[in-house]
Amino acid sequence: MTPSSAQALRTCLRDTAGFHARVLLLVWGLALTGTACSSQAAVTEPEGGYQAFVDALLSGNPDTLWPTLSEETHRLFDESLQSLHVMRGLLVQLDPADRDEATRLTGIELLQSAHRPEDLFRTFYAAENIPDTVQQIKGLRAQRIELVEEGIALVTTRADQRIELVRERDGVWRVREPLLEVFENRLSLVHHNRANVELAVSLFGSDERARRDRARVFGDEAPADPP
Repeated sequence: MTPSSAQALRTCLRDTAGFHARVLLLVWGLALTGTACSSQAAVTEPEGGYQAFVDALLSGNPDTLWPTLSEETHRLFDESLQSLHVMRGLLVQLDPADRDEATRLTGIELLQSAHRPEDLFRTFYAAENIPDTVQQIKGLRAQRIELVEEGIALVTTRADQRIELVRERDGVWRVREPLLEVFENRLSLVHHNRANVELAVSLFGSDERARRDRARVFGDEAPADPP
């Protein structure tokens, strides 16, 4: 890759490394003014689904928190994981001198520990930000839980924040918003980088370099790539 093409790649890519550490700051910030239910309702009821989320949040265990998040949130992490795999496969076509930096910028080093969507979620986890004081935990009380439409419930907190739960196909109520939007915003970096890696490889990758080399040798009648 030429110096100009390497600079173009660096300009296009957004630094994904470390962005995951900032996400749960927003999540736990939500929890500090969130809600909690005093009942022990079943997770097939909105109150029980939300209580499961709060209990998991306070447990400090990301593996316990993951099942309380919506299927839509799970799909979001699965799609992001697939994009990381695609980028890893594409980056082998770049010059070795640029591959390491591109790897760092795209965040595909996360694949060293993230083999499943829930593994990727675990990288967002920051246990030190979990609410643990008596005052904070008391703030996790629900002022109101209401059904706003079929399969959607809204929790209103004492701080007048709203948390949306959805009833999934298995009948369990799980948290969707505002966490889904938070994760979508952060994980959009992964998809942005995938698009730019695909563009960079099409312009500067080994296949494109080989095509240009053949064109220089054979002119417009360069033989096509083998099938």
